[in-house]
Amino acid sequence: STKWGAVRIADGHLEPYEVRHFELGNEHPNPSFIAQVKSMEEGVGGQLSYILSNGWGYDWPDPAQTIDAAALGLGRRLIWDIHVNGGGATDLADYFFENASYDTWAAMNLETNYGDHTVQRMQ
Repeated sequence: STKWGAVRIADGHLEPYEVRHFELGNEHPNPSFIAQVKSMEEGVGGQLSYILSNGWGYDWPDPAQTIDAAALGLGRRLIWDIHVNGGGATDLADYFFENASYDTWAAMNLETNYGDHTVQRMQ
């Protein structure tokens, strides 16, 4: 019934996707992350996971923001994207897990393409 629904069906996926993970911001600091999570929880509470990108380096997210977000009580539905392109980023992950309140968060690396943005839509 929508343009993108037609694309989904043409791709062979007849039923709507059951999207459960949302990255709120990408490759930049998102000081609105907590307000956005609260708003989405009010609308569809308990069903979604929220991903926060680290914003390319050691200065984001602010440790206070991670504590405030953890206080929402969402547990592992808060996901930290160790978004540093390729190379594994273990030094960055170690830094954040030692210096911020991520003990209630999940973590993943959603981009390991090392600046190679040549991935195209599969036909």
